[in-house]
Amino acid sequence: MEFHRLLSEQQIRVNLEVETKDELCETMIDMIMNSPFADKNPDISKADLLSAVRRREERATTGIGHGFAYPHARLHSCNGVGLSLVTLNKPLDYGSADGEPVSIVCMMIGPESEPNLFLKVMSCLGQFFGKAESREAVLSASDAAEVYQLLEDAQLSIEISVRAGQLMRSLLLNARLDTPLKEVTNDMLECRLEAIPVLDENNVIKGELTCDDLFQYGVPDFFSQLRSVSFIREFDPVEKYFQKESGCVAGDLMSEDFATLSPDATLLEIIFLLAVKKHPKVYVVDEFERCVGVIDRIAVLDRVINI
Repeated sequence: MEFHRLLSEQQIRVNLEVETKDELCETMIDMIMNSPFADKNPDISKADLLSAVRRREERATTGIGHGFAYPHARLHSCNGVGLSLVTLNKPLDYGSADGEPVSIVCMMIGPESEPNLFLKVMSCLGQFFGKAESREAVLSASDAAEVYQLLEDAQLSIEISVRAGQLMRSLLLNARLDTPLKEVTNDMLECRLEAIPVLDENNVIKGELTCDDLFQYGVPDFFSQLRSVSFIREFDPVEKYFQKESGCVAGDLMSEDFATLSPDATLLEIIFLLAVKKHPKVYVVDEFERCVGVIDRIAVLDRVINI
């Protein structure tokens, strides 16, 4: 099925003026309650939908990034799917991971028993609104009919599977090969990151620097063979760290054992690298091997398990 068939022009509004997320949610729920969804679910009230959407939003923001948000709620007793789509006259702060305010919002209400449907809709919307030209076309639309036509022309299939390109986040931090170690560690601490990529001048990943790399820097190799450290309590690895830290750069400590995938990689490939191979992060790279995003366990929990 194509995404536009779940909508009608009456469920789309352009240049909506709202001041808060609550005002936005109420307006979009009103749009759903004025759609065929309400006829199929006479026992579900506006208050029920508003409470469910708020509960989901309290767990974590549904701001996906690139100015797009996907508020949603799964209800135990629900028939069919309710959708509304709006563009905002004034971008709204949505707490998105990339920090970009939201201008395009799609709300979805559906059955609790069909989480995969939410994922499929999120994936096809992420694929469409992940492109700057698609966002610009929708934001430039003068009315609902024009937006609907854009979605119909795009032929967005909700049968596609979740891909790395829809799950990835923008890089919060990276290092260059010659970045001083002291600068790297301070930045990692400030951003609370356990691993960052080390990039060359073309943004190609050459290695990964992790907290484990930093911890092991001042520790002798034979530590890995010990079952107890009770007999060497007086050894101070921090002393060696501070003796050499001033002349070290990221390229000296980085590991070349890191994980990369293309934007088209499947969810199963992502989970395999994170859960089975135990990589702290998966870096998404384009056809030129340039790093374009990152996926970690939190991203998978947020976008998939916590849908």
